[in-house]
Amino acid sequence: MLIGVIVCGLVEDYAINLVNSIEQISESNDVKCVVIPVKFLGLDYEKALNNKYGYCFNSSVAYSLLSCFDGLIIEMASVLMYADDAVKKQHAALFDKIPHVFISYDKEGSASVSLDNQAGLTEALEYMYKNGARKYAMLGGTPNNVDAMARKACFEEFLVKHDLKYTDKSYQDGSFFLPCDNEADQLVRDNMDADVFVCANDFLVRHIYKALRNHGIRPGSGVSVLGFDDSVICTSTYPAISSIRTDITEVGRTSFNLLMDVIKNNSSEHKIISSQFILRDSICHKEQNLEEDEIHYEFEDFIKHNASDINMNHLENIRTHLGELFDLVDSRDKAGFDETVDAIYKKLDDLFSLDGIECLDWERLSDIFNVNHTNWIKSLTNSSEQQRLTALFIKFYEYVMMVNNYVSPDKRYSEIAKNIGMESFLRETMQFVRNAEANYTRFISNVDFIGIKNAYLYLYDEPVYYMQGEQLVIPEYLNLKAALRDGEAISVALNKQKIKRESIFDNEYVSWDGYSRLLLFPVFSDNILYGVLLCDMKRLGFESSDLFMNQVGSGIRMMNLRIENRQIVDDYEESVRKLREYNITLDTMSKTDSLTGLNNRRGFYMRANTLLELYPSEDKSLIVGYVDMNDLKLVNDRFGHDDGDYALKSIGSVITDFVTEYNGFAARIGGDEFAYIIVVPKEAVSDSYREELYSRFDKFNQTTMKPYNVEVSIGESVIEKGMEKSLDDALRQADELLYYEKKVHKKISILKA
Repeated sequence: MLIGVIVCGLVEDYAINLVNSIEQISESNDVKCVVIPVKFLGLDYEKALNNKYGYCFNSSVAYSLLSCFDGLIIEMASVLMYADDAVKKQHAALFDKIPHVFISYDKEGSASVSLDNQAGLTEALEYMYKNGARKYAMLGGTPNNVDAMARKACFEEFLVKHDLKYTDKSYQDGSFFLPCDNEADQLVRDNMDADVFVCANDFLVRHIYKALRNHGIRPGSGVSVLGFDDSVICTSTYPAISSIRTDITEVGRTSFNLLMDVIKNNSSEHKIISSQFILRDSICHKEQNLEEDEIHYEFEDFIKHNASDINMNHLENIRTHLGELFDLVDSRDKAGFDETVDAIYKKLDDLFSLDGIECLDWERLSDIFNVNHTNWIKSLTNSSEQQRLTALFIKFYEYVMMVNNYVSPDKRYSEIAKNIGMESFLRETMQFVRNAEANYTRFISNVDFIGIKNAYLYLYDEPVYYMQGEQLVIPEYLNLKAALRDGEAISVALNKQKIKRESIFDNEYVSWDGYSRLLLFPVFSDNILYGVLLCDMKRLGFESSDLFMNQVGSGIRMMNLRIENRQIVDDYEESVRKLREYNITLDTMSKTDSLTGLNNRRGFYMRANTLLELYPSEDKSLIVGYVDMNDLKLVNDRFGHDDGDYALKSIGSVITDFVTEYNGFAARIGGDEFAYIIVVPKEAVSDSYREELYSRFDKFNQTTMKPYNVEVSIGESVIEKGMEKSLDDALRQADELLYYEKKVHKKISILKA
């Protein structure tokens, strides 16, 4: 049996753990699983400047509709995060003719698994209310996001239920993905007397922590902070974040079992996975005296999100030792004190010597042991016994500190090897031999650094130009150019390369020995699809999978260009025509800035010198402008280099719109430096053009949701007929005026209020 799993990328813990859970239960049931990572459906990638062609990942959805699949599991919440109802219905309808299970999406006639996130959030809010919290404020997620709206509704229902104060200032929209320090600060300033700050996810907690500390308030001391999703940052943040956890492993198991029922019995059952409140140090409104019978020792509760990568034998070994340790603590009243303490010392030594103990959530374990220590020491009257018990728990915390600061040699080696491997792969993919087919084999033999031991490279006969929103029509046959079997590259004979599209997951070259899960990635460069890569990438490579596939696409594109060039040699007339086209492309690339798409310094001088042959004239003058971004370093340092790139692209866009109206052009001639040249009527030469450009930046900043303004300084120089002024002279003069402008602009903060 073969099933498909559609998830949104392989970077977030949620998707990774879901995939690993389904993989494990598939393997135990002898079911083959193909994971298809896609990106956000319904997102306008034309406006997503940092990932213009990210929509090409969604072309892989077409493969899930092939008849070779017996059933599908489709995670809808993340995939359709930005989609409206019409897009959601359209996407869901694609799977009507194949057995399927939706995760986090209800559709009549379809089986589904839903996550009851509200249960855990309500539990947390009620817990804090029970312990004295009365004023609540919330930093929400991305507006119109389904999860954000559901969490806001749950928050509001709780306040209404208890007749608690709620105003427009009690809730502030934030973002699940973008920095929102300003929103967090506004919420804190509006709610300085709040007992609790609720955040729509864990990453928003860090913004609230920062805002509270800026106002002299300590999170977790006097004010409680609650996150959501129980992500990996919860235990690495101080104070540790209390959060809402959904058992993603259970989501995966339930989805798989339900799909089996759909395939066999045509079930349309709807199952709900409840969420759980995880109490940590960010909550100060909590019970002061926990009774022993309120403490539950469930092994799964103490596993970090990355435990699915741990060897299962190691995990079972840890489970056994931890259970025995709990048994010793629980049975302390049934044996002698010294005998029990000696046994616990030995069991601690045994536990902390095991492989894989870094997978445990030591923050939660420490909470449990702290409660046990408190309860146990209260029962002792002998001071020497109390001192020995305290020494025992000090020993426990010493072990915990060692584990938290420990990076296993295997993990450290893996990271180093991956970095070296990526560098080698980048180098190898751009070095080709004369034999075109041998290049594919050489190419696929260099992918083991990212955790791939088995891979299959399928290419189309002709590249496919793919536009956003299209449904890919998969060619009837694909060409298996090369295969990697258990780390060994295999060259596929030309007469055996043609594989029917329904057979790409099961043919004489694709072996499922030793694994039960493969991943399917599209091979593309810009908006051109070349084929797909089927591989068994391990979790080690997930976070680098986008970068890896971008390089795969670039490498295949270069190979295609080489093949085409080889064909050019065989036909002289055709070669001349195509070589001219490529020379134009290369020439354009040599004169173009890759980030902004503008001319670079070389391109600017070439175009400017051509323009100077025509102007200035009797009635036309030239204005040469020099533009420099203000505070690029501040944007990079505070918001990240992606935002720095966004700012530079935005500057290029604003200047381009401006110069187009005056028959001019612009260029990026340095890191944050731009230049332009425009043709204007001689009598119109004045500072008005510079002021117009400033005005355009003001209008641009009013339309963005960024927490900062994209600000520039501008200097201009005029070239009129009769002047003995060269282009370099004009640029130098404009640069001097720009320097004066920059001194003025230094007094103005780019941060929005």
